[in-house]
Amino acid sequence: MNIFNPEHDLCLANGSPHFVPPDSALEFGRNCSGLNHWIEENTDDRIIPWGWDPYLKRQLQKKGIPDTLLPTDSEIAAIRELSHRRISIQARKYIDIALGQYKHLLTTPSGVETTSIAAIDRILENWGSIVLKAPWSGSGKGLRWVRKGEFYPSDRGWCGRTIERQGSVLIEKRFPVIQDFALLFHLIRGKVCFAGYSLFYNDNGMYRGNLLASDGLILRILGQWLAPELIEAGKKAVTSFIAEHIAGRYDGYLGVDMFVCQDDHSGGILLNPCVEINVRMTMGLLARKVYDRLGDGEHQARKCRTSKDSRPGENLGDGEYCVSVEYRPRFGEISQYIKDTDVLPLHDIGEENRYAVIIKPFSQS
Repeated sequence: MNIFNPEHDLCLANGSPHFVPPDSALEFGRNCSGLNHWIEENTDDRIIPWGWDPYLKRQLQKKGIPDTLLPTDSEIAAIRELSHRRISIQARKYIDIALGQYKHLLTTPSGVETTSIAAIDRILENWGSIVLKAPWSGSGKGLRWVRKGEFYPSDRGWCGRTIERQGSVLIEKRFPVIQDFALLFHLIRGKVCFAGYSLFYNDNGMYRGNLLASDGLILRILGQWLAPELIEAGKKAVTSFIAEHIAGRYDGYLGVDMFVCQDDHSGGILLNPCVEINVRMTMGLLARKVYDRLGDGEHQARKCRTSKDSRPGENLGDGEYCVSVEYRPRFGEISQYIKDTDVLPLHDIGEENRYAVIIKPFSQS
């Protein structure tokens, strides 16, 4: 059984099996319910969700799914602990030691966890521009961008509420990002398997899309800014951290977000080798699997394809298309958009759909 539950991050942040996710998140999951089949096609008797959390477990129990097919409460608690953003700070410290010879090519480590508004004031004074993050959140939510002299009452209120609800706030220095990318992994019974690269685009933290491209093309694109040996050393360091601190506590997919940025002072190019660790499936993993299947023509006639004669999907050109999440507020608009546009939906589209995940030409992204 495959389950696309994009409300996962919100449920994990709340932590209660009785939490009621917002209708928009649940609707997104219902509208795009077939997505996980691109990642895991043959699940046998397993249940493969986007991510495990207390809410999902309770919903499956209410439907009569036996506990033998579900993770234990302690296993879900471990996933929640590993999903806390302090894990990214710990990973960054580990990676910095491993990449000591490349220190001059890395952003200054800036992750700080605090329970004090006064501490945020002091750090903001020193750094000038920061990103405030809730310990648990996803899809661009739980983030605040603040500049020196612009830490407004609304931002302070958000920090206070986050500290009250989740125990702390995390602070990172803001950098001018040139390109986001990620390393993808599959953890199986304590073994860490590399699953490929992801090249994606954000807009103020909100996900925009993933380039559909081979690992080779993604590495060539990153090679505009980063030396191949730095990328490989970063991959090795990240893999080692996951093997030592996460493998054995979690089985499933995992993504480590990074970015290339410009140094504020020298103008040189720097790498942030660990921004986020997503202990779940990711859109980058979805794009990786879609490309690997469609790019070589393996799945040229899936039932989710549109009825248009001209469409992507047959031997995708390397880097010519992207995966994108689309939303149209009125019923029927998404289905009409799919009919009128040269795009490929990755799941069945009904007249009631308002969300869709599609492949479209990269120039449209």
